[in-house]
Amino acid sequence: RGWTAEETPFPWMTLLLAALIVAGGVVVAIYLFRFGREAVLFLVSRSTSAGALRALRMLLLIRLVTRGYAFKPPALTLSEYAEHYPLCARFADLYAELRYRENLSPAERRGRMDELRREYARLEAETARQNRSIGALFRRFFSLKGFRY
Repeated sequence: RGWTAEETPFPWMTLLLAALIVAGGVVVAIYLFRFGREAVLFLVSRSTSAGALRALRMLLLIRLVTRGYAFKPPALTLSEYAEHYPLCARFADLYAELRYRENLSPAERRGRMDELRREYARLEAETARQNRSIGALFRRFFSLKGFRY
């Protein structure tokens, strides 16, 4: 005897499997976007353009927030934010000089950008060193706090 419309069970397992696949795809896409965005910002930050300057600033803010520092409100400048975190003061000073000083020669600009990158590397190392537990590493890796920037 064949199945009739009333006797056919609803495919709950198929629906659940489809929902899990979609949810997994969304999670993978979010993390691909996060890491892809950071990779693009890193690559852009290698030049001496104004875009490189903004990319380095964005990378620093993302790293700080994923390591437990407070978000920088949009109304605050980087220098004002550095008042709360003196660790970032030198970076903020160099950033402001490169961003707003117009009479830098190309050689001076390259030198200051190199100095800013060294300061970024110092901040990266110092903030990473503050909490090296396995739990902190997982929290930093899986953190999506940087999406606010």
